[in-house]
Amino acid sequence: MSQDTALECPSCGKRGFIRLQDESEIFECVYCKHRTNLAQRNPPMGWLSAALVAILIGFLLVAG
Repeated sequence: MSQDTALECPSCGKRGFIRLQDESEIFECVYCKHRTNLAQRNPPMGWLSAALVAILIGFLLVAG
């Protein structure tokens, strides 16, 4: 088991999400065995976020 503090599992919600020792960014839940790679957790900006950013920039350009 890891020396790090356990995180809350995104699948079951229990505090048993730990980093695997042999793999630096792979975390696994000790309760439900949910496994994820946190290095790949930043998804690209979705179309809704891009639209909101464009609207905000447009508003700032018109108001300024």
